[in-house]
This record gives sequence, C-alpha cells and structure tokens, in this order.
Amino acid sequence: MTLRWKVVLYLIFLHVAVAAMAVYFLRHDRIWLLAVELFLIASAAAGIRIFQSIFGPLQLIRTGIQFIADSDFTTRFRDVGQPEVDELTRVYNRMIDHLREERVRVQEQHHFLSKIIEASPSGIIIFDFDGNISAVNPSAGRMLQTAAADLVGKKLAGLGNPFATSLSTMEKGESRVVPLGGIRRVKCQKSRFLDRGFPRDFLHLE
Repeated sequence: MTLRWKVVLYLIFLHVAVAAMAVYFLRHDRIWLLAVELFLIASAAAGIRIFQSIFGPLQLIRTGIQFIADSDFTTRFRDVGQPEVDELTRVYNRMIDHLREERVRVQEQHHFLSKIIEASPSGIIIFDFDGNISAVNPSAGRMLQTAAADLVGKKLAGLGNPFATSLSTMEKGESRVVPLGGIRRVKCQKSRFLDRGFPRDFLHLE
C-alpha cells in the first residue's frame, strides 16, 4: 500500500469516528453536537491541507522524473507558494537548465566534429559497439570503392574487396601500410575512444 493511500485511509477513519460521535451527541447530548460538527469541518480542512503539503512535492518529483525520462528539458515549474515545494521547484529548474545547456553543447560539438570528419582528406571509419560501421566519411568511401551511405551497418570483412578485408584483421593500436591497387599505399591506424563509458574503435586512413 502506498503512502498516499495510507494517509487517505487514516483521514477517512478519523472522520468516520468523529461523525459517529456526532450521531451519538445528536441522540443524547445536542449541546456538544455543534462543537463536534465544527471540529469535523476544521479537521477535514486541515487534513486536506496536510495531504496537499505532503504529496505536492511527491507529485512534482514524479512529473519531473517523467519529463527527464522523455528527454524534455524545456519544461520548467512555477512557484506555488509552498516553501517546501518552491525550493524543490527551484532545484529542479536549475538542474533542467544545466541539462539543456549541456545537451546543446554536446550537439554543437558533435555537429562540428561531423563537419571536420566529412571534410577531412584522410579516411575515417567509426564502428559501433558490435563492430559494424556506424559512420564513414567520403574519403574512406572512395578508398573502399563504395558510397559512404551504403557502408553504414556493414562489417568490413563482408564488403568483399581485398583492402576492406585487410582492414578488418587489424587489432586495436595496430598501424600498417595496406596496398590500395596499383602503386597506391594507405597508412592505416586503428584506435579506440570512449562513448558513454564504453570503448568504440575507429580507423584512420591516410
């Protein structure tokens, strides 16, 4: 049973007991009936107030968690006049602002890096966590004799040309010179970088 239902059941039990007392006084001692009714009204109002003050922050946290899960970093909460809720609101808004600024910064850096890789005269091949090609620039596509867009999602070993097959056998940190038809030679270096805490490989072809 959740905390919300525990509080609701407690308030219901309390006010049912007070209502039973009111019925008793109605039959036996009407002098106290008005006092019991006033107490019942005041208690109900206080109970609603306490309920809102307790579960207002919990509802705010639940809504904030949902926004974060949906990657919605644009929605901010407004103050409602309750000190506890308002303090939580300000903390949440600061966190959301920081996350939004960080996401924008990462997107800008990613866009800038993508432009550099695309314009680079050197070939660059980036692999995903399963060893499939996840990104390749036009220079690498020309060396592999395949359009860059057609290489995404494939493995080097499955491309069927000697140059790609030779690249597929390279180990992390290895550097070698690989023939590329005729007298052309390509200096190849396989390295690794971290993406969200996990290692990913890439090839630099020059």
